[in-house]
Amino acid sequence: MDNSNRELFIFHHVLNMEIYGFEARYCLNLFLLGVFFCLLMKWEGNFWVTCGIHTGWNYTQLFVLGTAVSNKPIGIIKGKADCNPVFYDEIYGFTGAVFTTVLLTVLILLLILSLSKRGKLEQR
Repeated sequence: MDNSNRELFIFHHVLNMEIYGFEARYCLNLFLLGVFFCLLMKWEGNFWVTCGIHTGWNYTQLFVLGTAVSNKPIGIIKGKADCNPVFYDEIYGFTGAVFTTVLLTVLILLLILSLSKRGKLEQR
């Protein structure tokens, strides 16, 4: 995947802030998610695994949890998660939640640890 495709992916998600307003945690979580996907791709060696996880998560949000994807209710189910704001941000959904920040940080640290043990973490 070349850099222009990654930038387009990030650009699409950051456009939500233009519509719904700037939220630092959402921006941080997008960054952490990008780092997680890059490390996962390095760990797994397959770009399609990251695509599958992203698609699976969107499907889960839309059809299992009944919430909007990127605050866009595009599915058959038009629900809203009524839960603790630590787990679900009213504007940005799960992507803007505090729990997502913690979860992504832990996952990134685990991937870094695993990659370093495998000798796949190279310095440039």
